[in-house]
Amino acid sequence: MDLKFTSKLQEFDIDGTVKGTRVVLSNDEGAIYPVSLEPDKIELSNSELEELALNIIYQKNFRDKYENEKFEEFNEKIAKYEELINTMKQSMAESDKMLQLATATLNELIGHMYPDGGTTDGGTEGATDETTKEN
Repeated sequence: MDLKFTSKLQEFDIDGTVKGTRVVLSNDEGAIYPVSLEPDKIELSNSELEELALNIIYQKNFRDKYENEKFEEFNEKIAKYEELINTMKQSMAESDKMLQLATATLNELIGHMYPDGGTTDGGTEGATDETTKEN
């Protein structure tokens, strides 16, 4: 059944409030299929309304197939997210290794520049005490 958009209209309650949007689909053989949508959907284009209405018809008439397709779609998205997470974990592990290497290299460089443990005055530890005593 090849349904196409025929018309759209707003439905009103007795008190005049908008109750919904009615989309009418039809085919060349004379079939007419009305579909009710939310009131705010009247603002959508005809092609968007047609797509929504066909989706609702599909959900109602082929529920199992529709649900299976949705689950498959969700599973594909989950697989993509898991792949992204694994890629991020690998990147973080590589960054960790690079950080460790940089730290080790820096420590080694400092060790070569200051072989006496980091003092710049040739290892005389009393210099600080003497300066303090003079002041």
